Amino acid sequence: MSLGISFRPSHAINLYKGTKVTVQVYLWGPPLKQLGGSTKLTFRTSDRFPDSMNCTDCVQIEPKSLVFTSNNWEAGQTITLTYLNDGHSLFTVDSTGGGYDWIQYRPEFDVLSCTGNDETGCYQNWRMT
Repeated sequence: MSLGISFRPSHAINLYKGTKVTVQVYLWGPPLKQLGGSTKLTFRTSDRFPDSMNCTDCVQIEPKSLVFTSNNWEAGQTITLTYLNDGHSLFTVDSTGGGYDWIQYRPEFDVLSCTGNDETGCYQNWRMT
């Protein structure tokens, strides 16, 4: 059995001032009982590029962590990303317990938050990076 984590959507996200986006989080397999029987996922943003658009506090993540057990691992759980400021960050996940400490594939995606209310503003900011 392969252990892994996936997100939906699994691609770059544009957040606009005053908006929120929900992201579904899934495990590929159950947390291993021999290794604690539960897996905690902790979400964070980090700098994506060495430029002025980086912003680790541009997006609020709620909740900041989720726990999957052998009873609930098959159902996706939801986190919400909320616009705070303009900027560009990398959304990543850390995992502990249930055998997920050692997974090789850790999904990540770009989050671009913009004041504009359409893709034009985000696209222009993206091109600057």
